[in-house]
Amino acid sequence: MIRIIIPLVFGLISISAILPGIAGAVEKTDLLSDADAYYDYKIRQCEIKGDKAEIHTKEKITVLNARGLDYNSFFEQEGRYNKIKRLKVRLLDADGKIVIEDDKDDLEKACGFGDDFQIYTDICTYFKEYKYPTYPFSLEYEYDMEISSLFFWRGERFQHYIPVLKASYQLICPSEFDFNFKVYGLEIEPAIEKRGDESIYLWEAENIPALEDIDYEPDGYPVIGRISLIAVNFKMGGSQFDGQSWKSVGDWHRQLSEDYYLTADSVYWFMRRSSDAITGDSLISEIYRECRDKTRYVSVSIGIGGWRPHHAELTKSRGYGDCKDMSTLLISYLRLMEIESYPVLALTRGNGKTDLDFPGFDFNHVFVMAVNKDTIWMDPTCDFCPFSDLPLGDENIPVVVITDTGGVVVNTPGSTDDDNRIIKDGRIFIDKEGKVSLKVDIAYYGNYSPSCKEKIRLLDEDETKIYITGLLPGGGKRFRLIDYDIKNTGSADLPLEINIDAVMKKQIDEIGNILYFDPNIFETLNKYESLDLENRHIPVNWSFPFLRSDRYVIRWDSSYVFDSVYVPPTDSNQFDFGRIGYDYRYCGDSVVVNLHRSFNDYILPVEQFDNFEEYREIVKDVASRYIKFYKKAL
Repeated sequence: MIRIIIPLVFGLISISAILPGIAGAVEKTDLLSDADAYYDYKIRQCEIKGDKAEIHTKEKITVLNARGLDYNSFFEQEGRYNKIKRLKVRLLDADGKIVIEDDKDDLEKACGFGDDFQIYTDICTYFKEYKYPTYPFSLEYEYDMEISSLFFWRGERFQHYIPVLKASYQLICPSEFDFNFKVYGLEIEPAIEKRGDESIYLWEAENIPALEDIDYEPDGYPVIGRISLIAVNFKMGGSQFDGQSWKSVGDWHRQLSEDYYLTADSVYWFMRRSSDAITGDSLISEIYRECRDKTRYVSVSIGIGGWRPHHAELTKSRGYGDCKDMSTLLISYLRLMEIESYPVLALTRGNGKTDLDFPGFDFNHVFVMAVNKDTIWMDPTCDFCPFSDLPLGDENIPVVVITDTGGVVVNTPGSTDDDNRIIKDGRIFIDKEGKVSLKVDIAYYGNYSPSCKEKIRLLDEDETKIYITGLLPGGGKRFRLIDYDIKNTGSADLPLEINIDAVMKKQIDEIGNILYFDPNIFETLNKYESLDLENRHIPVNWSFPFLRSDRYVIRWDSSYVFDSVYVPPTDSNQFDFGRIGYDYRYCGDSVVVNLHRSFNDYILPVEQFDNFEEYREIVKDVASRYIKFYKKAL
């Protein structure tokens, strides 16, 4: 029995009726006026056979010019649970003549290597890039995929970053087959046909525009035209999934992993501590650090190992594992010390948005929640995260906690602007020749600290110098680096600290007897603060709340004698999204400048765009003000 999650608005025709039209010539429309490539059609036909599915795919892409060459390749993967059967790839010229025809054996094949930290996987990738000297040309491919568990049956994406002229998805299944679906970004509903003991569902859409490529879009934007599908009952890895709910998602995951934790007989380092051993949060902190520091994050995914953790004893003995493995080991340690703890399934920030109204398995990460009076969140894969601090990808997102009674949806804690600080303390000196030297201490807290530490540890000496110089406004064009020091790169608990000694390449401006100094040496509009908002219709993604506080003291050579010193007026402006403030003080032998900017949320809402324009005007106005030193006439 099908459960339709959302109401949809108009019916469709059967797939047999659209096949002749798809095979014919495509009429160029306004949809293609700015296109570099487009899908002539995307056809999927899926047949459910018990706990398996067979999917027939037929697609055609037309490349219009050299800018469309991002779409001139075939790429597909197979593994233990999905096998590519019959496969044909054809390169067609502008007249539809076949120039090249390949089958599976003609394609390049790469096996065993995954992305990022995945050192081995049993996934094999088949791929080939096709080129033709004249445009337009087309790439047409057709293949069958056999899926051995309905766990991997997820749905279909209709919309892409190039237009799609026709797209369809046909489902053939037993009439009693129980599944749910939800349509996103498209106003389509299935045409339903009964044929004996089978039911046939067809979703179709035409003239689907290309997705907008929008900078700094929040998760969930833009809404991609697609269909999500999930079987209400299936088996995988000896575990049974029954009923689509977040509770049942948790039940399934618990079945899959419950026999992979350490037992009381396992050797455990904390059990050898004396009776006055630490307890509570301090004990949890020690366990977290032990697991994080003694286990490397790498991944070996073979078969069910892509979803089920390796046994915690194996992860412990070999000293490495992926997020599932490390979280299982951490939970084992905690539970052996009678600390309530659970795995957490997450779709991390920047990788999409979990739909709380459509329970499913679109997760890419696992970490840990413990309970000791309050919840404590830990990600053992984050090398530079202090205890109870989650990395940016994990914070302020909906997750599924796998409890003893099933999955429970909760939100992970977010961070505040005060958590994520960049604090700069600078000393500026103007020598008697008008040359300006700068010494500045920069401290990075919260989300800034682990990301910068991770970046710095991958740089060689020359790259590090370029990186450090780039922290100053104008970088190497404006400053010459004299020396630098970086502290706490190996510590997860201390902020990253960078000390910089530099000189400005240009002397201080002097007109007549007046020295002009720009007091906003650290303050400029960032790229996302400089966005064109006039035609933007979605929020701006700040990534996280933050606070930037700059304080510096300007001094000068004793040979200077000034009649007076002008400093700009002090300003402070409060907005719903944050605050900006400037404070200038002349102290006789120095000028002290304090600059402060903070944003209090993860995004800038559309309704705040007008206020943000006011904020930007204030920044520009203040940036045009100078400190003026009036030299005494001789």
